[in-house]
Amino acid sequence: MARLPSEFIQGKEKMNKTKKQKVVILGAGLSGLACADEILRKGKNKLEMVILEKNPFIGGLATTFKKDGFLFDLAPHRWFTKNDELNEWMDELMSKEMIWVEKNTPMYQFGKFYKYPFEISDIVKKIDPLKMIAMLGTYGWTRIANKLFPRKIVNMKDAYINRFGYALYKWFNEEFNEKLWGKGGCETMSADFVQQRTRDLSVTTIIRNTLGFGGKVVSLTPHFHFPKLGIGRIAQNLAARIQKNGGKIKNEVVINKIKKTKFGCNVITNQGDFGADLLVSSIPIDELVKMIEPKAPQKILQATEKLNYIHQKIVVLLANKPRLTHFTWVYVHPPKIKFFRFLETNNWSPAMSPKGKTSLAFEYPYQKGDDLEKISDKGLIDLTISDFIKYFSPQTKKADIIKGYVFKVNKAYPKYDLQYREPLGEIKKFLKENFPNLQLIGRNGMFRYNNMDHAVYTGLLAARNILVGKMIYNIENVNEEAKYLEEKEL
Repeated sequence: MARLPSEFIQGKEKMNKTKKQKVVILGAGLSGLACADEILRKGKNKLEMVILEKNPFIGGLATTFKKDGFLFDLAPHRWFTKNDELNEWMDELMSKEMIWVEKNTPMYQFGKFYKYPFEISDIVKKIDPLKMIAMLGTYGWTRIANKLFPRKIVNMKDAYINRFGYALYKWFNEEFNEKLWGKGGCETMSADFVQQRTRDLSVTTIIRNTLGFGGKVVSLTPHFHFPKLGIGRIAQNLAARIQKNGGKIKNEVVINKIKKTKFGCNVITNQGDFGADLLVSSIPIDELVKMIEPKAPQKILQATEKLNYIHQKIVVLLANKPRLTHFTWVYVHPPKIKFFRFLETNNWSPAMSPKGKTSLAFEYPYQKGDDLEKISDKGLIDLTISDFIKYFSPQTKKADIIKGYVFKVNKAYPKYDLQYREPLGEIKKFLKENFPNLQLIGRNGMFRYNNMDHAVYTGLLAARNILVGKMIYNIENVNEEAKYLEEKEL
């Protein structure tokens, strides 16, 4: 059981037992906010708290924006977890604000909408019979080949084929993932991503779910919880509780340096210096390392250059119609359509739009230097309107679209390419050895593709480590469960 160094437990001045410890949290996403909230509710008389956020808003990726009377989220952020403790935590925080939303999230491929998670009966009805035979045949062969000629699973392509067979991978995994991760992405991405996102989901699981039997599994989450006025309400409620309990949240903070001191560190920013006995970071881990002074060794700085991210442009369309589709969100596979997913707000909560109107958000992933990075906002909005009407809503007229906005999301997804694991390990080892008062939380803080519930949990566990003065919770174990994330059990 690791213990925080005694000087951090006692405060900067060891002889002053009454001095409050200073906790600085970098980033006001859900993980940082959850951490601050937990500390202040359970130890506010012992600790001073400040959150430093570079954006003018809070919530990180889980933010709700308001434009022209419309509330909208930039991506399909929802609340679903199999952790009972987290569900109780959310119930307490959000009270009656949460509503149930029916999950209708198909994949668009071959000009049709296929249910996702897959249902065999749905695929049989819609897909070309020859394709169906190919999917079943290649899946059967994969099962046989795995027993006769076991092979090492290295990349994303290997993992998907091993789980679903070649044909299903080719038609329902390859194009979508290459759109998200870049050309050749399935062969250049680590198998870790498939393991983390699909767990034990397989054709067998799909058949079992379709037929309605298979032990304790009762569904693949047909609905989920969502705040009536947008996912950003979670961050807003957390912020209100934090401020009520004496915590501070500072926005538009630019961190220049993080200077290591004898008993902690000093965070130097455009809004002054913040001394920290204990530091919690949810900002991108590569950026964190580059802020450290004394400067990190060259080997570690070089390791940060090997961590890559996918960025996003989000196009939001405001429409003069109450509803344009009946989908919660849609996974878009064909390469000729450049956005890889879109949502319609009114299918989550009609309360987020003015009466008789709706909005949609379209996600465009890109890497630095891509054509999508260079395209103008107007060009991207026009392209989005054209493709949406052509492929998804031919009854919609261009005149029905009131306005469009483009939002840029930097470092939306940590990229699990084939080289990420070793440099990430070196960086985390360096930070652990040199900054024992530092904890990493959240998606980019840990460089881990966490869902919302995982991000919250990392913040809560970091807070509890601080409250007891010992590293009794290993945050790296969060999001390591073996079962498929979407399974709901009795």
